[in-house]
Amino acid sequence: MKRIHMSAVNIVLPVMFTVLLVVGCSKKVPVIGISPTNLELGNSGQRFLGSIVDSLGGIAKYIPLTTDSIAIDSLMKGIDGIIFLGGEDVNPEWYGEKAYPCGSIGWYDQRDTCDILMIRKAIRDNIPMIAICRGCQAMNVALGGGLIQDVPTYHGTNSLPEDITEVIDSVHNRVLSKGIRHAGSRHDLFIEKDSKWLSDIAQGEILDSIVSTHHQAVDPSRLGPGVSVAAYSKDSIVEVIEYKNHTFALGIQGHPERDALTVPRIKRIFEVFINHCR
Repeated sequence: MKRIHMSAVNIVLPVMFTVLLVVGCSKKVPVIGISPTNLELGNSGQRFLGSIVDSLGGIAKYIPLTTDSIAIDSLMKGIDGIIFLGGEDVNPEWYGEKAYPCGSIGWYDQRDTCDILMIRKAIRDNIPMIAICRGCQAMNVALGGGLIQDVPTYHGTNSLPEDITEVIDSVHNRVLSKGIRHAGSRHDLFIEKDSKWLSDIAQGEILDSIVSTHHQAVDPSRLGPGVSVAAYSKDSIVEVIEYKNHTFALGIQGHPERDALTVPRIKRIFEVFINHCR
């Protein structure tokens, strides 16, 4: 009887140790998918986001470009979170519009399809996500919303005269509103009080000096069902969106990844995201 008892212990203890080890590791090291672009797998954009994930204790998984929904389901199995990258404009046909002068240009249909299918799966399966720049726009489109095709043109037709500080192109109403340039600059984000995640991340009402490189934006009059605005710029352009009925789903129009390795207040965005993926 003693031999049987010791044999059972010898079997059970290693099995228990293995189970505990596997469970512990899966909780501590989240696998984070990095969305594809129209470039080769493991391109510089994916690698840069991967370096941020690695520095915060995660494992980056580079996802290849595909428009096959079954392949996307398979590729997203086993990931604990996903980051959507910036890039070219989204084809306006996805939100029921045609391109207009200075509006959408240079879209890549395969990437549009891939991003939108992956965003919908992430929402459906409650996979934590951060969607950056184009990703933020694709997030709203994937959830049934629309975009402003060109911010300067939008301001030229929607801003009050006293808000317009410079006319860039009078033919297409391309203007600066309240002195903000959204392409190739930095500006502050003003956070909504009912933000679910951003207020806590920023630990205040303003997230200052965010890198801004875009000419399109989420249309505040065409938010997807369940999408809410978490922050605006001074000229009332949507800068952050949230899908609150989710573990963590944040769309950021700017480029926080540019400062994530050097600026603690920006790094916190990715730290909070990674923690939701554990």
